[in-house]
Amino acid sequence: MKINFRFFIIGLVSMLTIFSMNSIYALNDNPVVRTAAGDAFQLTGITFDEDDSGYTSLSRGVEDLTPYFSDLDIDDALVFTVVGNSNPCVVKLNIDPSNPGDLEIWSIGNEYGSADITIRAFAYEAFVHASSVDMLFTITVNSDNDA
Repeated sequence: MKINFRFFIIGLVSMLTIFSMNSIYALNDNPVVRTAAGDAFQLTGITFDEDDSGYTSLSRGVEDLTPYFSDLDIDDALVFTVVGNSNPCVVKLNIDPSNPGDLEIWSIGNEYGSADITIRAFAYEAFVHASSVDMLFTITVNSDNDA
């Protein structure tokens, strides 16, 4: 988009100035925020048993992160990253590249414990600043009697 501006300044010397702008970029003026669902999820987290078939490396659990964050700039696509995992030996995480709003969760067999997880959601557009918010929650893998 090209916009032309004309200024005519009257004073001791009359002058006409014309300049052009090739692009105007929107500001990312609304911050990314956690929703009420995100605040509730921070308190409850996720709990499963160590040998739960829904949380293995072959059959990963999936948590949709999109309801937990909001950005009023409707053209912004939220990007999610895992920025913290206090116990990566027990809890494994991945943002699904084919569906970037999904957090994949799994655990190594016969491992149990808990991990504090930090997910960052940020809105980013080319040539403008990014805004972000973090969500901290706990994943607990319960011990299961294998006998």
